[in-house]
This record gives sequence, structure tokens and C-alpha cells, in this order.
Amino acid sequence: MSDKRPKYNSVVSSNSDATKLEQLVDTALPHKMKSANADTSSGNAVEELPPVPYCAEQRILIVGDGNLSWARALCMRLGSGANIIATTYEPESELLEKYPESADIVRTLKESYGATVAHEIDATQLLHPKYVSLFRDCHERQLGKSRDEKETSVIFDRIIFMFPLVPLTKTLEAHKAAPDPVISNKLLIWKFLRCASEILEPVKGEIHIASKDVKPYTMWRIPDLADGAERVAYLRCEKFDAAVYPGYETRKPTNNHFDRVESFPLTNCWTYIFHQKHEMSDACDKDDRADGSSEPCTQAQNYCKLCKKQMTSKDMYDSHLNGKKHGLQARIHARFTAALEKENLM
Repeated sequence: MSDKRPKYNSVVSSNSDATKLEQLVDTALPHKMKSANADTSSGNAVEELPPVPYCAEQRILIVGDGNLSWARALCMRLGSGANIIATTYEPESELLEKYPESADIVRTLKESYGATVAHEIDATQLLHPKYVSLFRDCHERQLGKSRDEKETSVIFDRIIFMFPLVPLTKTLEAHKAAPDPVISNKLLIWKFLRCASEILEPVKGEIHIASKDVKPYTMWRIPDLADGAERVAYLRCEKFDAAVYPGYETRKPTNNHFDRVESFPLTNCWTYIFHQKHEMSDACDKDDRADGSSEPCTQAQNYCKLCKKQMTSKDMYDSHLNGKKHGLQARIHARFTAALEKENLM
């Protein structure tokens, strides 16, 4: 797949932020990279980090952020977290148990960058009145409004879910009894997209979901999870480069939990981007896929809508329908449809 990274305006950081960034790289990622800004006195060229596709003025909601190091890395790049709400699925006590380093990260987010941190936020229930009230309070603080003024709408310019994964079980027995992980994770993202689209800025707002381009993650078919939604549509995907966000740690729970305990490498990663659905004049929908190609018209002959694949002849189409890859997708689709029906989501 080709890297179709669009051009963004650079985010200019102050000298103090550059110093913080250098210190964070040295302490958090000594084995991966070092700042190239340290040897300026010798006349060597200064290597700057590539720009990020976010800006400090955007109202940003981050969900399911593990140990919150993604929010910290983003604040570091933007130089501020005043418009950022960073959330975790776990309650604070469980977060500290799983990720002991999160206490310092939370302190940094609040004291150094002015970000809002909230716990026990379910990414599939963002329209819950408790969450909406929290988001509105944050917006009003950012705007300097008091509660007796006109109520502020809860709208975000960017809603970000980094490497979503259904919470893993704590025991082997519970793990064996858990639902199919492929279906569970598809449901997680399906529900997240639909509730997130309700609080997304309608014109230029975007939902970003980062994930790996390897199995089992590719089996979730994240771009397709917007199919049939009333308000959200898949827009495009962009290569995710972890080196742009020094200090981002892909930690997994430790102690006595059954969860995985090792970090996972941030290679072969993409950010899938969605927006609010708009009226389209074209009779056929076209998706901008990771390889840069547009999806063929779904009304064309010999086209498999399930696999998003165009065949050039009826024989090839029939052969595809009888193939193993199509069979696997058909079985996953059937199980996923059954899961949606079970929860009355169809």
C-alpha cells in the first residue's frame, strides 16, 4: 500500500517545548530515537519532526487512551492541551494499577498542558447524559462561559481512538468463555462510529481510528464499519508514523491481569478517517482505500460488494464466490450481522 499522506501546515513549537520534547525523547524512548536538535552549536543541520494533522485550536476528544501517553505526546507536539479531553475506559484506580506510570502522565497533562482528563468513559456510549454534561462543562471552561449563559453545544473537531481493542479478560477461564474477538471488536468500532458522529463538527470534523494492517486487525475491515450508517461515512486513510509522536507508549496491562504484558510494535499502522455523511451526487459510492484506488461502482457486473472486489468476467466472479477468502468474509459477515440483530442494532 502506498503512503498517501496529505500535506499539513506545520505546528510551530516554542523553545521550551522543543526542550521538553528533547528531554521526553531521551527519557521515554532512548532505544528508538534521539533528538536531532542537540548539536546546533557545531553548525550541523537541525532535523525537525514532521508536522502532525492536528492543531491546538481544534476541539479534540481522545477515547480509550490506555496509559494516556498518546494524549501526552499530542499535547507535546501542539504545545497545549487546553482544547483536549483525554479519556480512559478504566476507572482511575484500575488505571493506576495497570499502568503505574499513568499518574505522572495525568499530572503532566493537567499541570503542564491544561488538558482535561476523565476516566470511566465508554467509547460506545458517548451520548450518555453524564458524558455529554462533562463535555459541555469542558467546552464552557474553554470558552470562558458561565453556566447561566446559553447552553454550549457539544461538538468536536476531531475524535480519536488509537488502536481500539475490546478489554481483555482477567482470567484464562473468562477468556475461553468470551465472545468471538473479531466480532466483539467490530461491534466496538461500529458502535463508536455511530455515537461519535453525533458530536462531530458537521462540516470539517473527522473521526480518526488507528489500527494495524496485519491480522487479526485487518479482519475487522474498519472502513466497512460505516456502511449503512445514517450520519458517518468513510473518507480516507493515512499512514501512521509513531516517530512523529515521541513518548507514545503502547503499553499493555501488567501485574496479575490476564491481559498481554508486552508492548506491540507500531509498524504497518494506518489511521482510518471518517466524517459526517453528506449528500452525494454520484449514483455510486467510491471509497478512497489505502492503496489509493477508488472502489468500483457497486452496481457494476461481477462485483463482490462483500469483498470490495471487481472481477473481469462471470467465470472469475463465480470462482471468487466459491473461494476460501470470500467464504471467510461471508462467515464473519453473517456472525457480525447476527450480533447486531441480537443487540437490536439493525
